[in-house]
Amino acid sequence: KAFLRLEKPQWVYEVRSGRAYGLTDTVELELKGLDCLLFACLPAEAKPVTVEAPKAVKRGGTLHVKAQSSAQVLRFEMMPPDGYSEERFEPMVFRLLDTKDGAAECDFAIAWDEPYDGYTLIVTDVATGRSVSQKIKVTD
Repeated sequence: KAFLRLEKPQWVYEVRSGRAYGLTDTVELELKGLDCLLFACLPAEAKPVTVEAPKAVKRGGTLHVKAQSSAQVLRFEMMPPDGYSEERFEPMVFRLLDTKDGAAECDFAIAWDEPYDGYTLIVTDVATGRSVSQKIKVTD
């Protein structure tokens, strides 16, 4: 076991897992092998990410997504029905956007030959690792 001690209490989040330790000046760690832990120590509690997006989008259309949180940077990601396939979906995969007053907007172009369903929109607070997801259906 190990302890991470901070100069003053902070809102602590483990970025990779999204685990919240709360307001603390000490974090107890259990280090295993070559594990890598990345922490965000914030002066205020992070608000959850909320997303506003249509549940369906037409082929050849644009999916417009609005997100709100206390984050400074949000990651917008569209996962295709068959999972991650960088060669085919590279333009749709993700975007990192700075927020303005905790808000950001993002557009994803939907090709005419996209499969009909099973897409997953994921928006993640980059600092805390916390995310929200929504299924998106592609229609004619």
